[in-house]
Amino acid sequence: MNGQEGPAVSTSGGKFFEGHFWPKNFSVDAPARYGAFPSDKVWYVTGGAWPMAPEENEEDFISISHRVRVDKRTGKFSKPEF
Repeated sequence: MNGQEGPAVSTSGGKFFEGHFWPKNFSVDAPARYGAFPSDKVWYVTGGAWPMAPEENEEDFISISHRVRVDKRTGKFSKPEF
């Protein structure tokens, strides 16, 4: 059984995709992020996500990067405290 998210591969120029999922023991907080595919049999894929400050409520902010977030209610930018 496949685990969480992973890279999607297209051999039809982007018309159709086939999912290749992380193994079950990988973190659910590490979606596929960057990849290099030097051959059909060798893939290098990294995973991860921007860290969230412990006091941050996901419903109140949108993370632009790991250094900048936007308050959904006020539209103000701020820097998360880690």
